[in-house]
Amino acid sequence: MQTQTRVKIWRRGRRLAVPAIAVACAIVLSGCQAVTVPATNVGTTTATLNAQASCSGGKPVPCSWYWRWGTNGSFQLSSPLEGPVMTTWSGTLSYPVTGLTPSTTYQYELCGEGDNVTSYVCVGASNGGFQSFTTASAGSNGGSGTGTMSAPSGYSSQQLIFDDQFNGTSLDSTKWVTYLGAAGQRWDNFGALPSPYSGSNPLSATATQVEMFGPSQVSVNNGLTLTAQHNNNQYASSYKWISGVVTTEGKFSLPTTAWYVQVKAKMPDQSQGMWPAIWFMPGVAGTATNELDGYEGGFLGSPANDIMHSDYFANQGQQQSAYNVGLDTSAGYHIYGFQFIPGQSITAYVDGRQVWQVNASSGVTITGEPYEIMLELQVAAPQTSGWHTVTNANTPTSSMTVAEVQAYN
Repeated sequence: MQTQTRVKIWRRGRRLAVPAIAVACAIVLSGCQAVTVPATNVGTTTATLNAQASCSGGKPVPCSWYWRWGTNGSFQLSSPLEGPVMTTWSGTLSYPVTGLTPSTTYQYELCGEGDNVTSYVCVGASNGGFQSFTTASAGSNGGSGTGTMSAPSGYSSQQLIFDDQFNGTSLDSTKWVTYLGAAGQRWDNFGALPSPYSGSNPLSATATQVEMFGPSQVSVNNGLTLTAQHNNNQYASSYKWISGVVTTEGKFSLPTTAWYVQVKAKMPDQSQGMWPAIWFMPGVAGTATNELDGYEGGFLGSPANDIMHSDYFANQGQQQSAYNVGLDTSAGYHIYGFQFIPGQSITAYVDGRQVWQVNASSGVTITGEPYEIMLELQVAAPQTSGWHTVTNANTPTSSMTVAEVQAYN
């Protein structure tokens, strides 16, 4: 059982708790502290390091921080230095790490300075211990995931028209882009976000999302990881979160005849505002724009991670449903399948089991369109609280991981 490790520093002969200025840094008054807490999103080669900070009062001063991690009691690796910051903050700090070794136990510390302290103080074995985690074994469902999926029922390998196992350590730019957009356009909030960023307007009274998207939140290490974390770039006053998205915009379009797409993915915890999505928009300008949301997470229901939402924006109106799939989508990898048959039906599957369907026989027009594939980790806005979970001060950095994407005709 992992325990919290409380970070303390010495200052002028008096032991003070490390404060909550988005990190473990000293402040003028006492009553502030930071603790490392267990890692999340632990996979074969990835994990998210976490700490919890809180402050009951005091005036903050500049501080900086970094994380370090390693094996066998040594900290061979560290994150870039972050900060300084000047604002009081309470909540969760997180840092996603990649390139880890499968089946390996790691330890990590949070190191901070501030309040005229000139050296960095870290959580370590000499002052309370440190957090540890063990990566999953290679090829298991607990990690980034590798291997080729079998063809879905009724299809053969000869019908495979798109496949990416995200091998290596870089995204295949012949298949994917790292911005949100469709029909030949990058969605840039009407010019407010320069390339390579994308996103909608989070300040609108009707906004449903609060994140912006940037390529820094997309990583590949024998599997794709999309990471949402608190934003600290120049757009942070408007976009409280920054996250990852990949789409086949301008690279690949599904046929306007029948098709089947399957995605092997592990979803983040969706009980605190995370909104993972596998969806489809026409990628070619001048075509119809009947959006299809195959998988959306975070819709209200219990347990939160068992709820899946699907929605087809038909000419007759949205054909949508939120339903319990009977499994925890954040606990491991599952195969999410989507079959589109123009003039007949749209069907969603989880691990080969049908969970949702729209039929043309019920009066819904289902038209073949040149859809692009879109994988995205959104963050819900407060305005969605009536139908979606929302973030709070403790919502941690979260990741959606994808082992493979296939398309069949």
